[in-house]
Amino acid sequence: MLGCTDSAACNYNPTATDEDGTCIVPIGCETCQDGNIVDNDAVVTYVCAFSAGEGTGALTEAGIFNASSSGTMLCRTEFNVVNKGASDSMTITWTVTVS
Repeated sequence: MLGCTDSAACNYNPTATDEDGTCIVPIGCETCQDGNIVDNDAVVTYVCAFSAGEGTGALTEAGIFNASSSGTMLCRTEFNVVNKGASDSMTITWTVTVS
């Protein structure tokens, strides 16, 4: 009997005896649901806000760390100088897609 013989495939047919090349196998964060691929990419948004009176100076980079103080830097970006004065507020927003 022809069908998908790969048990990791979404359309695996346990009664198939001969592979027919139709297997649909999930990769990365994908999973199977009702015989179809489901894309489970996650979008995570990180927001850091600095209100007026909180910190001043010239900023040239921003990063995401795995702890609220120190920790390991997970990602970093550099940009042209942004000067934050005492009466300025600033928000830095990161959008990260995990796939």
